[in-house]
Amino acid sequence: MQGYDPRFGPQIRILRLSRWQLWLAAAVGLALVVTLAIVAAGVFLVVLPVVVVAGLGYHLWMKWRGPRPAGRADDMVIDAEYTIVHREEERHVEARRISGDRR
Repeated sequence: MQGYDPRFGPQIRILRLSRWQLWLAAAVGLALVVTLAIVAAGVFLVVLPVVVVAGLGYHLWMKWRGPRPAGRADDMVIDAEYTIVHREEERHVEARRISGDRR
């Protein structure tokens, strides 16, 4: 196995770069950071007006609808009675409905 010495364990190779290579790596890194900042600013300039217009539209829509009716949450509950009909009883219920016997 390359880079492994049984007596000393794995070997780490230190990479030496010349001065121009370091400057080139720094320039590429800086260019990537500047590019990311420009893209983020562009997205911000597109998304911010959309959010502002949507918020204004929502505000005007709520104003146009008028105030919400005051009341408790359980005022909106509809009370009903339910009957469970099993499959074998369905035929009898249908037969009663056809014959005119309504409950």
